[in-house]
Amino acid sequence: MVIMEGDRPPDGCLASHPGQSDGHSEANRPGRTQEMPLPSALEDVRETLRQGRALDGPQVEALAAVDDVLELGTLAAEVAARRWRGRVHYAAPLRLPLTATCSEACKVCSAWRLGSHDVDALTSAVAAAAPAEVHLVSPLDRLELSVDGCEQLLRALRTAHPTMWIQGFTPAQIESLGAPGGVLRRLQAAGLDGLLGSDEEIFTEKGRVLSTSDRLPFERTLEIHQAAHRAGLVSHATLRYGARPALAEKLRALREAQRETGGFSAFVPVPEVIEEGSHLRRSDSGYEDTLATALARLVLDNVAHVRVPWTALGLKVGQVAMSFGGDDLGWAALDPHVRVYAHPATFLALTPGEIERLVAATGRAAVPVDGAWRQVTLGGKP
Repeated sequence: MVIMEGDRPPDGCLASHPGQSDGHSEANRPGRTQEMPLPSALEDVRETLRQGRALDGPQVEALAAVDDVLELGTLAAEVAARRWRGRVHYAAPLRLPLTATCSEACKVCSAWRLGSHDVDALTSAVAAAAPAEVHLVSPLDRLELSVDGCEQLLRALRTAHPTMWIQGFTPAQIESLGAPGGVLRRLQAAGLDGLLGSDEEIFTEKGRVLSTSDRLPFERTLEIHQAAHRAGLVSHATLRYGARPALAEKLRALREAQRETGGFSAFVPVPEVIEEGSHLRRSDSGYEDTLATALARLVLDNVAHVRVPWTALGLKVGQVAMSFGGDDLGWAALDPHVRVYAHPATFLALTPGEIERLVAATGRAAVPVDGAWRQVTLGGKP
């Protein structure tokens, strides 16, 4: 993979440049939305957003109470169009296991068969794939690797691939390794660039959320994310949503944390997944999925990207969510081992070419990026 300068905002993934020219006339700009009349309360919100100001508490509460998906989606689409000019981002990271028990503990993925501590095997897999980005993954909150083992793996990857983006570990996994501040500084010095999303979940009365172990409280999750930011790492903020008022409250807390330390490069709203015997079932509707995407884009004015997790939503709802404020599709699945929550009996692999065709059908342009949102060229893209 070759990193290109492209049309990426020059100062990195955490800043947006709504006024930056990208060669499109305003009339022909991909993803441009026509303003539609809105109720007076939402017109006030629209004016606040147009001026580039953050929404206040009453405005956020008003948005959380909106049931008209087109009204909320219209506002979010306008914000995304001003910020990203019709671009939708995606990545193709190589996912590497941090545990040998992934396939036994997790019903979502059956991809990983390598030994948990086999650093040579992992680095060889990276050398063969030559990715721009790797993700170090595990469904377990308590890793089988020690901090020393994590450092060894990170140093091996960084030495072999000096410019590759390395992202891994959740806040719960960091907590299991020791005092988060010291652990994060050690991992950053060894080569880590960023944390993966937290596993904070918003529970509803619809059923039990799929989990491999207990999760950290939301407040503790935020503290670890902010410790990561202070250590020079970026991270993804991930929330499993249910009731919109609860989601709105968490979004405001994330926004305040971002003001304090920065470092959240993307927000990922993920629907609840309920375990029913050997099967997984989505508990939320496409209606709530699109509303959650829109609400996130409107509240999180200081977080650059809102991800549309297509493996959780399904392709059709994912396409719609791109028109409701989402600008990032996450990662292309380059192997057939990723189970789609929306259709839990199936596995689905999307090539970069298929993702680009999917995005083009919405009138937008797909841009391949790494974890820092630097545009890349994907070798062998069909």
